[in-house]
Amino acid sequence: AWGYNYYGQLGNGDSGSSMIPVPVVMKEALTGKTVVAVSAGAAHVLALCADGTVAAWGNSGSGRLGNGSLSGIAPVQVKQDGVLAGKVVVAVAAGGEHSLALCADGTVAAWGRSSSGQLGNDTVSSSYEAAPVLVDRSGVLAGRKVIAINARTNHSLALCADGAVVAWGSNYHGQLGTGTTISSPVPVLVERSGVLAGKQVVAIGTGEGSCLARCADGTLVTWGTNFYGELGSGSTSDSYAPVLVDRSGVLAGKTVVGSVSGSYHNLAWCDDGRLAAWGYNSQGQLGDGGTLSRNAPVLVDRSGVLAGKTIESISGGDLHCLALCEDGTLAGWGANSWGQLGTGDNQFSRVPLPVDTSMLEAGERVVGVSTGQY
Repeated sequence: AWGYNYYGQLGNGDSGSSMIPVPVVMKEALTGKTVVAVSAGAAHVLALCADGTVAAWGNSGSGRLGNGSLSGIAPVQVKQDGVLAGKVVVAVAAGGEHSLALCADGTVAAWGRSSSGQLGNDTVSSSYEAAPVLVDRSGVLAGRKVIAINARTNHSLALCADGAVVAWGSNYHGQLGTGTTISSPVPVLVERSGVLAGKQVVAIGTGEGSCLARCADGTLVTWGTNFYGELGSGSTSDSYAPVLVDRSGVLAGKTVVGSVSGSYHNLAWCDDGRLAAWGYNSQGQLGDGGTLSRNAPVLVDRSGVLAGKTIESISGGDLHCLALCEDGTLAGWGANSWGQLGTGDNQFSRVPLPVDTSMLEAGERVVGVSTGQY
């Protein structure tokens, strides 16, 4: 891990920031474990282990580490003696001050702050849950199996096996996609009578006040706030229900195979290697060589470190991005004031740069990435 570390979110046992990758402490909760997925929130990180347990580190305020206490500069064990007893966690999602865990049986657990109902357990409170609670299944999730989860500061998103998308929490900007701005402390269905009618959603993403869905036919759909053009619809008007991302420009005729959300920007990559981005761009997080925000997709620069590379996955942070290629190459672009690009300095970049991976041992390669706020 690398970047800002005031809260210990690098998990290396101290609180000093780092401009290059440093190893997370593989002791205590991670002793003898094999990590299979990570998710970075605003100032905390979740790690999913192969045995279905979850570790967390970083800012422990509001109970977001889920261990019932307030320590966390090194990995701690998320409590699994309550609602997670006997369950195998298969996915994790770290939000702003809350966390989510998806279980193999399709249920979802949450912990941390629920000031906007983002825990989904029918509670809106100034207090918090320091240990996991179950997301409500008496409504739209009854009889449905959740297969993917995502979270941001004040709202959560889930994809079901039948293609339905549900959301809960704050809806001030219409980020729940219901056609209104009424917040909900329990899951509600994202509107499917418009551009999502007849579509099969296969992936989801969440920004600070918006959401993104990718469909099986390559269609990209967004909803929520659009101040910086993060909906990619060609305008800057908010939408309380899903709208189509513009496909008349750089994505015309292309087959989109991946998509991801940053805080106020989104990215999508195609099967021909084309990588596009749209939304807020003050720190060059769109990777197009400039700092002009865009309300429709533009191409990320592929002339440098990403030349000839096949994108495997991308993660969008607050004002920066990381891209992982199939050959293990790792690139970053955008804001870098705390070294979050991992390049060894703190200069922001408008185009992708190689992340310093000299800390890797012989035979090791990067297989997954996740970006937090800084």
